[in-house]
Amino acid sequence: MDEKRLVEHANGYIKQMAKGINPLTGENVPDSDLINNVKISRCLFYVSEVLDKYTELIENGGKRNKSKAKFYAKSEDFNNFVYFNEPTYLSILTKKINELYNKDDMRKLPASSISNWLVSKGFLMNYTREDGKSSKKPTSLGNNLGISQVVKEGKNGPYSLNVYNREAQKFIIDNIEEISKSIQ
Repeated sequence: MDEKRLVEHANGYIKQMAKGINPLTGENVPDSDLINNVKISRCLFYVSEVLDKYTELIENGGKRNKSKAKFYAKSEDFNNFVYFNEPTYLSILTKKINELYNKDDMRKLPASSISNWLVSKGFLMNYTREDGKSSKKPTSLGNNLGISQVVKEGKNGPYSLNVYNREAQKFIIDNIEEISKSIQ
């Protein structure tokens, strides 16, 4: 197996684990499993992005393409988008958008661009958690849209994550063009 295919194969495993799926069986792992820890999951998503960039380097003969345009999209490009039936994390929705839509000549859509746009529209708000770190949570407008929080248990105790139901996912996709224009 050549290096590019080996990296892509490994990256496939990493992506599945980041989504909480056992790559060997295709089954969801229990919430208590280590790979469902938010810090581990974020790390796995990061490693996957690094491997994507490494694959790009292999394809470009070791030269990094710095001339990529920022992410851009039109709502009609997503007419056949398949939404998650269950509420999902913004990072997973963004990953799917990038896997399905991202073109070779543009950068990936960052999840932070979507959450920042949702803050600007009043669906999310910034707040300071008990540990002093800043985070985002849904406003009443966001709750009405279908954004809610789930509480997970981590090694440092419980923590909250925003999840987006099907209606909230559709709202994001319906506004993807405006979101892409807001990217700095």
